[in-house]
Amino acid sequence: MNRFTFVPRWDIEPLSGYPIYSIKDYAFDFVPASESQFQARFGSAGEGILVTDTEQLIVGIETGLLLHVYGYSPYMKWKMCDRVPPSSRGGGVWVHCVRPLLSGAGEDVREHLGDAVWFNPQAGWVCLGDVSFVPRDSAVEFASGTVAVIDEGQLRAVWVRPENWHQVAASYLEGGRRPVGQRPKL
Repeated sequence: MNRFTFVPRWDIEPLSGYPIYSIKDYAFDFVPASESQFQARFGSAGEGILVTDTEQLIVGIETGLLLHVYGYSPYMKWKMCDRVPPSSRGGGVWVHCVRPLLSGAGEDVREHLGDAVWFNPQAGWVCLGDVSFVPRDSAVEFASGTVAVIDEGQLRAVWVRPENWHQVAASYLEGGRRPVGQRPKL
């Protein structure tokens, strides 16, 4: 039995702001555009953490809403792809848990997303989860530049496009990686 069910919420707007990736810290974060909107989503009970490998999906415990991607994710371990997220609608994602999330405690969601991280350096999208999954249900932009792919209540992928993706792509490609389909120079 799955411990989590992910439910699209079409009655709210995506969390406004922008995701960023710190190249020197190898980490994701999110900068909210409105502190009041962020606090309303976060609530007063603290944050729940859904963990893939080292990446984290932050959930407002009081609201049950998925907020943003956070945490350590060394780009050197990302796999290259040429995919982008499926077309999405703006909204929110409510996370139903079999047992309550505890503030600051991590819950493993690798049963949903696995632990592979994919990157498209031409488009700037990073994918946690199944890069090729096409949803029968929903793709929800729940925060600016962040899309959850949900199928029958199960989270299949989370796509995030950091505001500074051009710099991330340059660092990623400096490591000797070639864009998908590009042949090595002879």
